[in-house]
Amino acid sequence: MSILAIRNIGTLVSGDLEIGILDADTILCSGGLISHIGSTLIYLGPIPSS
Repeated sequence: MSILAIRNIGTLVSGDLEIGILDADTILCSGGLISHIGSTLIYLGPIPSS
C-alpha cells in the first residue's frame, strides 16, 4: 500500500461553514484515501484499517 504525505499546506479549509479553517498543515493519504489531517504528522508505521 502506498502512502502520500502533503506537507506545508498554507490554509486548509474544512468544507463545513461552522468549522471553517482547520489548524492543520499536513494531509496523509493511504490507499488513495485521506487517512489523517493534522499538524506536521510523522509516519510511525502502518495505518490501521477501519
